[in-house]
Amino acid sequence: MMEKIFNATLAAVALWSSSGVCAQLPKIDPGENPLIAMYVVNGKPEKAFLADNLSRIKKGGITQFLIYPRSGCEYEYMKEEWLDLVSFLVDQACRQKFTSVWLYDEFNWPSGTANKQTMKINPDYALAQMSVVANADGGYSFKIVRNPQMPDLLNDAPVDCFINLTHEKYYALLKEHFGKMVKGIFTDEPSVGYFVKDAAYLRTIPYYEGLEADYKALTGTDLKEDIICGIRTGTYPYQGPLSKLIGMRFKSCFTKKISDWCLEHGIYATGHMLSEHVMKEASKSNGYILDSLSGLSFPGIDEIRTHETMLGFEWLTFGTGAYAVKRNGNGGMAELFALGPSDMPIAQIRRQIWMSAAFGINRYLLAITQTDLRVKISKDPHHKDSFTGWLNSISPSQPWFAEFAAFAPEAKKAARFAGKEPDVLVSVVYPYELADINDVLIMLNKEQLSWKLIKPGEKAGTKFVLRFENALPSGSQRSFAQQIDAFSRAAAQRPMVLENGKKADDVFVRPYKDGSIVIVNFSDCKRTLELSRGGTIKAFTIYPKGVVALEGGQEPELEGAPISGFQQPKWRVDISDNNILRPNFKDSNTYKFKLESPMKIDVIVRDFDGTGKIFIDGKKLECSHKYAGPIDGFKPLYKQASLELKEGVHTVEIGGDTQDYAYLPAVLLSGKFSNKGGVLSEYAGDGRGLDGYVGRIIQSADVSIPANARRVDFDTQMLVSKLFINGRDLGARLYPPFEWEIPADLRGKTVKMELVRYTSIGRAFGLVENMTKIPSGWSRRVFDRYFPRNDLELLPFAPVSFGE
Repeated sequence: MMEKIFNATLAAVALWSSSGVCAQLPKIDPGENPLIAMYVVNGKPEKAFLADNLSRIKKGGITQFLIYPRSGCEYEYMKEEWLDLVSFLVDQACRQKFTSVWLYDEFNWPSGTANKQTMKINPDYALAQMSVVANADGGYSFKIVRNPQMPDLLNDAPVDCFINLTHEKYYALLKEHFGKMVKGIFTDEPSVGYFVKDAAYLRTIPYYEGLEADYKALTGTDLKEDIICGIRTGTYPYQGPLSKLIGMRFKSCFTKKISDWCLEHGIYATGHMLSEHVMKEASKSNGYILDSLSGLSFPGIDEIRTHETMLGFEWLTFGTGAYAVKRNGNGGMAELFALGPSDMPIAQIRRQIWMSAAFGINRYLLAITQTDLRVKISKDPHHKDSFTGWLNSISPSQPWFAEFAAFAPEAKKAARFAGKEPDVLVSVVYPYELADINDVLIMLNKEQLSWKLIKPGEKAGTKFVLRFENALPSGSQRSFAQQIDAFSRAAAQRPMVLENGKKADDVFVRPYKDGSIVIVNFSDCKRTLELSRGGTIKAFTIYPKGVVALEGGQEPELEGAPISGFQQPKWRVDISDNNILRPNFKDSNTYKFKLESPMKIDVIVRDFDGTGKIFIDGKKLECSHKYAGPIDGFKPLYKQASLELKEGVHTVEIGGDTQDYAYLPAVLLSGKFSNKGGVLSEYAGDGRGLDGYVGRIIQSADVSIPANARRVDFDTQMLVSKLFINGRDLGARLYPPFEWEIPADLRGKTVKMELVRYTSIGRAFGLVENMTKIPSGWSRRVFDRYFPRNDLELLPFAPVSFGE
């Protein structure tokens, strides 16, 4: 049924809004590349630059973009110059034959403030909360507190004000494009839980006028008395009813109101809620999130915590999104903010897109695509220094972006699978009360049991149902484990993935009713697994972070054995650009490096956001030229000077007031050198000492191809690669297997073989521990998650092998 709904969207969808207006929603075309650039205009670039920048994004295969205003943009938001910019970008989308533009309804986030204008128009539009304080006499007092930085999304008037300040302005500007080029508006982390914090507050809940009466009508008890009871007993007896009420109110006043406006204007309302991944936080932020999220006509998720194992995956986020997507029937959008740090391999990007597709999501917002790579401390106290602590970049600044168009067919395949009807065995009732739901979802995934979330009282339509009666955070996990084990034994004939005859670990399995299946490897290892289904067992190969997606009846493939006895040729390794060394200023303002011979060194200095004086060997550096290196996003932000330095030790010193941000280094050293622990020598063409290199690595040799070889394989170290044989372009490979079929006329011959590997920009920033001090407010865990993991020595060359 889901696939029929999906295919029906090839034609425009007619729907009725609550106001009785019948409107045509634009089609969600399964043939359209579903990747969407989250497009950030940094600074105040010329229109000619923006036109060229969009053309380069289009050459990367991306045909959709979302206009994302945030700190770093110097056009005044929602004023004439911003609206003129938006109009220009949409006009360019039409001229350059993009397929879709999506708008964003806020400056930074969370949505609802209209860049703080909502609360300025009327202070009563500020978010309200009910907080409890202890009295000196042992009693308790309740006070209504407002947060002047955040909007009240539980009342109609503030939301209507927000719509007038944002949506209506965009419609007046782009009316002719709505429902055509402009497909929808994205709302980002609206929440009713952005509370004012005070140590004196014993409990705080979202509040709207009439809440206590609604609570009394629902429960028959007094809200304040239940809260006091909870304080005295360390429990939350009010939480379930309150979650239900807040979710319904939030949906009515915000998400459905936004959707109705969008429907009446022929576009989708998309976006995601706050804190989908943890039930306690989701309840505080959104009420009952299955209700509030389902108010959007094209609901979404925010996948922000990519982890290497299934244990840390955001199962609740994806399950919540799948529920809303199923309920609305149009598909949905994933804001893939976890597509970082900046050296994340395409294999892992691919895995996250397929995980989204496995939960019915068919549009993938690639966070983020910047016009330049500036990070800037926001003046907004809500954001603090969050713009300096990380850098994701899926943009032309990445050397590999030149080959990214090759990813489009895979993304389209994932979106097509998103429209299939999953074969779900277990319905998990998402309770109104708090429960250990994440732990249960992890157990189900370990057992390879396909599941979905449902509301209490909804028809399950599945063989098994899991409920959480009286299962608060202290509930017994043993009872759930026993139930899940019983489900697993009762469904022993389901499709299953085995390893060495036993149920495979670190594997996600999603079967579909048409016989298709998606298998996702959460391991960093290449594995030989077995697919058991329909009474047969078939061995297959799955690659690190890999995905095997089989259509109904399609069999998985087992990698063939390599041809033995082949000796590596003597590779020549050339580089397209200078090497880069990032000085380590973590513990002092000076850094020493050594030259083994006289050498030309380009000193690249940040010309943005408060870089002070730079000294080389005690002399102040004067930079008169703009940065001309391979990282496009640095060109507006850096300048450089070329120095002829003598053999020996040299010192770089930064002024004491200079900030060496993680992703805006104060200084970089560049040249045709090999770097071995800060000792630089002339690059010898051997591929060594390039751990900080950004650009193309070209290895070439004369290679004798075995006569019985049908394929050639390279260990590229997960780097995007392109192969040429005798000048013939055999295409790019973005993720394992890095394998090419050998043309029949070249088998058994000696040929000129050239492999081009594309690095990420992440290597320019150095190791995590050498980068910078941890930004205030960031834990080491968060810091490590966003910073590059390029702690592996770059292979001098990619070893080659052949297979039959």
